[in-house]
Amino acid sequence: MGLKCGTFKVSHFYLPGLVKLVKLISDPNSIVRLSRGLLRESLSKPVCKKSQQFDRLTVTYSTTFFRLCTAKMKNLNRFDYNFITKMLQAKFRLLFICFFTGISLSMSAQKITNEIQGYFKAVSDTALYDYFSFDGNGSVDIVGLGTGYYFQKDDTLIVYPDKSIFKFIVKDDQLHGVSDWVGGSVWKKEKDSAVISARLDTDESDALAMLLYKYYQLKSNVAEWAFLDGSDTSYENSLRSLCDSGLSKACLDLAGLKILEDMGGVGSLLSAKKEVEKRAPNEEVLNIIYEAIGLGDLNGYSVLGGYYALIGDMDMAKEMLTIGSDLGCSKCSMALFSLTLEEEMQNKENDE
Repeated sequence: MGLKCGTFKVSHFYLPGLVKLVKLISDPNSIVRLSRGLLRESLSKPVCKKSQQFDRLTVTYSTTFFRLCTAKMKNLNRFDYNFITKMLQAKFRLLFICFFTGISLSMSAQKITNEIQGYFKAVSDTALYDYFSFDGNGSVDIVGLGTGYYFQKDDTLIVYPDKSIFKFIVKDDQLHGVSDWVGGSVWKKEKDSAVISARLDTDESDALAMLLYKYYQLKSNVAEWAFLDGSDTSYENSLRSLCDSGLSKACLDLAGLKILEDMGGVGSLLSAKKEVEKRAPNEEVLNIIYEAIGLGDLNGYSVLGGYYALIGDMDMAKEMLTIGSDLGCSKCSMALFSLTLEEEMQNKENDE
């Protein structure tokens, strides 16, 4: 068997071991046998149907290899080391073509999707999260505390609950946690659970999964807080691109950066007074958040309410959180409860 599309399986014609290489140098007749085999294989079955250029190179090298070998054997009685060097160079050139084509095709064969769907219940009481409910379209309900985002790459499932990240290995109908917060726990799919699938268009759903995968790559390659000094805008530009492409989480992250910038940076937030003077909102921040909401992300109302609270407009903060809560945003409900509780405590302190 020769190299197959999307794999690294290569025949002995392309990857001879050290022993075969020694035999090749010591026995000139083996050169002819090897070249005949290489030519016969390349002509009988293309190495990869997806790459005509690759097939032509295979046949070209194989034919040249065979002709040079037989001609050399007819005219010379002793081994010519310069000649074998040239042939080996051609052979190794072919080897590298096979190898790197295999890598490229293997990467393209990897499956990025968000098709996993259903209610997954923890098999043990020691798990921090009792259940995860996946909608088949990139949205996951995390024990009713909020909605996260997810995608699956081969057997690895990545979940973004909020600012952190959960990693699972998918085995049959089970999720095996392998990261912080979920590590060591297992969740099993309940067959009789009724979870409505939001996967209406496979292509659109998988395109969304691919965007989240790109977001995952972006976050994996950026140094934490490295973008705050303002000298490198590549991270912000990448978020902007993902947001414009339809990834609501990237929009909300971008809004977070702009809010941080609008408030004067991390230091300003940490040293902020309890009493915040009310001021007008930044229209750019609002537009980005509404862009996420327009993509159907109810978490946008939570971010919007938080932003209004930061700039001292508590009435608008409550209004946005209430709207989000009424629409089903769990984070909005919790934020609204927290905000109301804080106000009651503040009023109590003032009365005393």
